[in-house]
Amino acid sequence: MDPAHLPDGASAPVGPDQTAATATVTSSTMAPNLSPSDPVTAHLAALSGRDDRDLGAGLATGVSLTLVQTGEVILGREAVTVIFAELHRQAFVAQTTVGSRTVQGTQTVVEATFAGRHVAEFAGISPAGTAVSFPYVLAYETATEGTGETEIVAIRAYLPFEELIRQLQGGGP
Repeated sequence: MDPAHLPDGASAPVGPDQTAATATVTSSTMAPNLSPSDPVTAHLAALSGRDDRDLGAGLATGVSLTLVQTGEVILGREAVTVIFAELHRQAFVAQTTVGSRTVQGTQTVVEATFAGRHVAEFAGISPAGTAVSFPYVLAYETATEGTGETEIVAIRAYLPFEELIRQLQGGGP
């Protein structure tokens, strides 16, 4: 069964050849195997703006962030945290709203919406207070370290930079 076609909060059956259940959830529900201490949940809480957690919450020391559209890869918790801080708290006062989350084993895919106001220079564009809003996808990979702590080891971000620039140059969404 394709988890994308399950009702909110439902999980796919686990067959004998599967090692982990797949769950699809929405922003109003949480997958059965996710808790508030789950690293992806912690990172999304920081991105949502509803939580003052460090934007490095849940990230492994050697985490990688791949910006899929550009192919750029950022390595390390500090560098990845700087990228998220620039986008969510410096160039924009913004938050992420999670639309859906699909979990399968150590992989979590999140469909989200970025919404905010342009308050500092970004991509050479001076701030004009422009409101922006666009959908994007974050694909997380987690691993459990020798300490037993699960951390995010890789993030692939599917961010429509062209749409963001269009909105900044054209006056909004």
